[in-house]
Amino acid sequence: MKQWPLHKAHFWETTPFIRLLLPLIAGIVVYPIADKLLNYSGVLGITSFILSAAVYTTLSFARQNKPIVKYTGFVFMHLSLILASWLLRYYQDIRNDRFWFGHNISNADGYVATITEVPAEKERSWKLEVNVTHTIHGNKTVPVTGKAFVYVYKFNAPALHEGDIIIIPNKWQPITNSGNPFEFDYATYLSRNNIYYRQFISGDELTIHSYTNEHDLNWIRRIHHWSARQLEWYITDRQTLGLLKAILLGDKEELDNNLTEVYAGTGIVHIMAISGAHIAIFFLLAVLLLSWMKHKKYYWVKYIAALPLIWLYVVVAGAPTSAVRAAIMFSLLGIGFALQKYRNGVNQLLATAFVVLCINPYWLYDVGFQLSFTAVLSIFLFYKHAYRWYSPANKALRTIWAAIAVSISAEILVAPLVIYYFHLFPLQFIVANVLAYLFMSVTLIGGMLLIVISLFYPVAHFIASLLTVITTWFNHAIYLLQQINFDSFHRLTLSTSQIILVYLTIAGIAVYFIKKQTKALLLSLTLCSLFLLSSCMVEWQSLKQNIFVVYNTSKAAQIELITGTTCTTLVSPEIADPATEEYVLRPAHINMHIRDTMKAKNSYNFINTNGEIIFILNQPIQDTTIQADYVVITGTKGINMADIKQVFGDAQIIFSTAVSRNKAEVWTRDANTSGLSVHNIRSEGAFVLSDHLLLQPTK
Repeated sequence: MKQWPLHKAHFWETTPFIRLLLPLIAGIVVYPIADKLLNYSGVLGITSFILSAAVYTTLSFARQNKPIVKYTGFVFMHLSLILASWLLRYYQDIRNDRFWFGHNISNADGYVATITEVPAEKERSWKLEVNVTHTIHGNKTVPVTGKAFVYVYKFNAPALHEGDIIIIPNKWQPITNSGNPFEFDYATYLSRNNIYYRQFISGDELTIHSYTNEHDLNWIRRIHHWSARQLEWYITDRQTLGLLKAILLGDKEELDNNLTEVYAGTGIVHIMAISGAHIAIFFLLAVLLLSWMKHKKYYWVKYIAALPLIWLYVVVAGAPTSAVRAAIMFSLLGIGFALQKYRNGVNQLLATAFVVLCINPYWLYDVGFQLSFTAVLSIFLFYKHAYRWYSPANKALRTIWAAIAVSISAEILVAPLVIYYFHLFPLQFIVANVLAYLFMSVTLIGGMLLIVISLFYPVAHFIASLLTVITTWFNHAIYLLQQINFDSFHRLTLSTSQIILVYLTIAGIAVYFIKKQTKALLLSLTLCSLFLLSSCMVEWQSLKQNIFVVYNTSKAAQIELITGTTCTTLVSPEIADPATEEYVLRPAHINMHIRDTMKAKNSYNFINTNGEIIFILNQPIQDTTIQADYVVITGTKGINMADIKQVFGDAQIIFSTAVSRNKAEVWTRDANTSGLSVHNIRSEGAFVLSDHLLLQPTK
């Protein structure tokens, strides 16, 4: 009797779901490009035709062992999967819903909306995430759908709560980026969450249709708020409370900013955001509690029993998207392990990712999903090999080494993503991650236990005190570890092409050590050489760069001149804004490879860069003629467009953020009347002048 397989199975044969997952991802990625060229009916027709051709080819020529037949069926099947994936994302895009409120912006008088989250406090306003339910046309209301943001200025804002129904004007503005170099692509991020519009209004432009109370909220939100109150009642230390509410419930309003920076510096800030790691702890807890079941016949009970526990935690956390996504992943993994006689972790993970992306294709771009998926995949691929590096005789040492091996194996595929998104590589990741996961396990289990038995005051009080002590000790340890990392490891960069080279190099090295294939080693060395060559090219370009930047900041003008790897600040506010430093300047300086920063010793009005003359204007100028190509206005007192036209001729005018929004609009109209070209930083984004700029698409 013949045995199957007759040859050594390839990777795509032992993990068949990769053949489904890759076309699915391809369709999701090409959607923004193809969306402009194709329509729903056309793609549906093409998909039906190709799928029919694939089925016909497979059935009609199945017995003909010809390569052309096999390859034709392969191509047809994968094309149909790619197009089906395109249709899936088309269906998830709110802009294709005929009831989306964005279709009625041109003629609606107002909108009815429900506040869906607790209002977030900003410096000058309250940020409301709302679900728009109706448009108002005169005396009529029409049902619509869609999410948006409403910013209500604080000076006369009414008291607003989650669940309140409000009436707002039609002052929607498309969500755009600030245009600063290498900034986070906030507009694209929100578009992947189907949010495209926002508006800024004062309190008297808003009408509260009806207030809500706790009983009007859905049962998940009520449980979440009740759980938060139990923590607030028993835990009196503010730093501990803020940290536990973030780790356990996902509420970050009370987090200590300094503590957050320290966690980020040691590479464990991920424990503050609910993700797959949190769900995994409860999944493993259920499996551990049932470890007394030794017979293989009952292994499935362990995985199925874990499902109620992880979904109970999701409810307590308020069912945020990240928790729901992770719970779906681990539920599918658990069910798969329970049903499979011979478990294949990698294939099961790929199948889980396939189902998850079918539920919501936009999750492909979520950093949390990417990190969770790569961490689990890395553990499945490398844990056994990492664990074999050392064989301790003591049982306690074996347990510790197992935790270290998990941390090492997970970091192999996670580290490139962390560098790509967060520009850091924590040298102390082994120690920090082991401590972090132990701490997170204790706080999650202890916090859930505290909430469950909160009615028993003595026991709950004891648990709260114990959690406070453990948290304090852990924070002291992290502060010490944070001192170990060099600053240069907080300023790492990887481009999209470089991270692909890194992953291909890792794959080649892994195949060489696991499969002992010399070709894989040669390939990995070639890819590594290409990566080093790419890094040298980036460094060479950074040494040649000459860039003049007027940033789009919220409070005051920020102007810099970058020459090589040195940044000279020409104009900046007297008191530095932490938000500007963190979210505007830091990403730009890291990606432009700035090593030295300095402030101009004197106030220079003339800047000559790339053969262009720039004049920085902060006071009135009359009775003279100045030759300049660009004029950057950083002051408003005594300045008018007529004088600027007379003095500077046809120079392009740049209004920095030191010019108020209203003043810039008035001046823009005056400048257009005078025939001057204008760049308004507030509305058009940052102004960047360079002959060799390293800018690339924002992440």
